[in-house]
Amino acid sequence: MTHLLAIAVTLAPGQTGMPDIGRLLGKPIPDFAMTSTDGGKLTKKSLFGKVYVLDFWASWCGPCKIVSGHLNDFHKSYAKKGLHIIGANMGEDPKSKNVAALYKKEHKYAYTFTKENDKLAGKLGVVNLPTLILVDQKGTVDKIFVGWHPTEVGAKLEERIKALLNLDK
Repeated sequence: MTHLLAIAVTLAPGQTGMPDIGRLLGKPIPDFAMTSTDGGKLTKKSLFGKVYVLDFWASWCGPCKIVSGHLNDFHKSYAKKGLHIIGANMGEDPKSKNVAALYKKEHKYAYTFTKENDKLAGKLGVVNLPTLILVDQKGTVDKIFVGWHPTEVGAKLEERIKALLNLDK
């Protein structure tokens, strides 16, 4: 029997303890540019006014694969209400090609996947996978989740998504 260990850490504004990613909480997300697996460009500016989750993941990360399914469910439930999920692939073997596109296609995920995000991850302070960054309509980092646990992280992420989309009323 195999057991999956998932570490879930939720950071609140001003809380420390994680590598400097915690400095982003409550502040505007730094400028960024990402390339989707279909060649589109995503930037801080293009996402302004939208609620979005940046999911930093890698194909070799077991907990990351679990998160993908949950994020696809969130996409199905909340995309039409304004949520954007962005799978930010990183940490892959440089010789590997199209890892994110192949992963998305294999699992039939409907949300956006991007590729080659190692520099962006470094800029943001992402060191542990999976890392999810929830950004509000003003471009401010609302929450950061490191690791995954369905009730600890999943429920809290969904609660914040609903609040930011004004669905909890």
